Amino acid sequence: MISHAPEPPASPVPHLTRLGGRSLLLIALAAVGGASVIYYGTDWGPWAFSDGVGYIVNARNLVLGRGLGLFRASGEFIRLVSHPPLYSLLLAALGRVGIDLVVAARWVDILLFAVFLFVCAWGFFRLTGSGWVTAAFTGLLLFHPAILLAYLSAMSEPLFLACLMASLLFLSMYLVEGSRRDLLLGSAAASGALLTRYPGAALIIGGAVGLFLLESAGWKRRAKDSVIFAAIGTLPTAIFVIWSRWELQSRAPRGLKSTVDLITLVKSFTKQALNAVWTWKPIPPDVIPNSLIPSSYTRYVAAVLAVLILGVLVVSLVKAWQWRRQAAAEPNPALMWRPALMVGVFMVTYAAFFAGAYIVTSPTPDVDPRTLLPLLPSGILFICLLAATGMRWAAHSRALRAALATAAALSLIGFAIISQDTVFGMHRTGLGYTSRAWRASDTIKAVGQLPTDLILVSNEAPPILLYTDRSAYVIPGLEAGDTQPLSVPFGSTDSELDQAYRSGRAALVLFDNIDNQLKSGPAAGRGLTGADLTRGLTAIFTGKDGAIYCQCKIGETSP
Repeated sequence: MISHAPEPPASPVPHLTRLGGRSLLLIALAAVGGASVIYYGTDWGPWAFSDGVGYIVNARNLVLGRGLGLFRASGEFIRLVSHPPLYSLLLAALGRVGIDLVVAARWVDILLFAVFLFVCAWGFFRLTGSGWVTAAFTGLLLFHPAILLAYLSAMSEPLFLACLMASLLFLSMYLVEGSRRDLLLGSAAASGALLTRYPGAALIIGGAVGLFLLESAGWKRRAKDSVIFAAIGTLPTAIFVIWSRWELQSRAPRGLKSTVDLITLVKSFTKQALNAVWTWKPIPPDVIPNSLIPSSYTRYVAAVLAVLILGVLVVSLVKAWQWRRQAAAEPNPALMWRPALMVGVFMVTYAAFFAGAYIVTSPTPDVDPRTLLPLLPSGILFICLLAATGMRWAAHSRALRAALATAAALSLIGFAIISQDTVFGMHRTGLGYTSRAWRASDTIKAVGQLPTDLILVSNEAPPILLYTDRSAYVIPGLEAGDTQPLSVPFGSTDSELDQAYRSGRAALVLFDNIDNQLKSGPAAGRGLTGADLTRGLTAIFTGKDGAIYCQCKIGETSP
């Protein structure tokens, strides 16, 4: 149990709990333990698919003096404007001192997870003074498989989540004690979140609204604090966006839909969101296989939980508004709820913000556990703050304490069972394009020996870019959204790319997973295999995981 220094005498002005040396030591040990888990799980590097490769290559191009962006297969350099730059800039800063960027991404994950756990535990204990609930809160963050998976990746989520939780906790501390330092730190953390991911705008909006609704000061002070928070939070990203529009003549990463079928889109978003939230349950698949649970049941349960949480939030906001109007000299019971309400306001804002983006923007954003991930740690924080408040109000209720302890223990056990498969699996083989299999690819090594003026076409362009620093065209018609149909065999049409292949100026790099891609992509249903795609072509290289084809003299291009 976490200890703390003696509290000051009772006062109508609330105070945050002071942490003693043993408390800080225990929190630091939890942070180091979390960092060790990430270190162990990223033995082959943090997992990276196409987006992760993009972050790494953006940073690599900046380190090499090319600028922050990517080269297309055509040779055109595209500046980074579709994503905020903070994560790539952080990787590039480490790359400039000679650290390999995949290794840099690994250490960023390790350090950020330690910071994430430390700030969350430290801030939560300062707010509640409850050692047991702080321990449960920290454990839930440490063992939850979705959070761990994010911190095992070469994605921007680790940085975003660390900034998000820091901002929510500092704003909550400001509501309790009123220290300007907490407001400024919360604003700075929010600016980091927005400069990492554009959905951080929901934090800016939710934080500003929460400050105005929940502060006990007059409306002028509340309005001023909201403006300060929003201004500091948006300034760095605003500078980046204005610069990219002015200097690069770039467009917004998303446009607006020409037509909107509101009812259909709302139903689709709700269904996908509830299915995503259901995956966060602390029930291992070995206990209750997902195949045994009807999808309608999962959505029903998730919907009931969502309605209950929203109901608690709405009722609490109404009560807080009533309590805020009481005399300032009296102890204000709403103060105990304000941190939870601040987090709740963010959660509602994020859900509404993301739903709005899904309904009106094009291309439509994915709705999955990763894009909804900010709701997970903030939701855990919301529930634990309510639990700590309930335990304080019902200090002598053994039944309540027993129920909360049992729920926390069962959740921790369930999450730990699920997470150990992820961590041990990552340690053994890695995941994505940084995995052991891709690192040992002899086909990738062969690509590195091809002439640099040879155009590359492949079913797996990202690993070629990651390991050889060469951009490749994706086979036209292979990916979802391609307007051009897949030509069989490759090189049989009059397209510019096929003509380049037939003239010997291009090479087809085909990996063995092509059959699975053909079964699940736009060509699904045609019964095609990789053999159909390469019918009549001559391989200049055949490896264990793929082959290279080229319509030219083998001696001129064979590795």
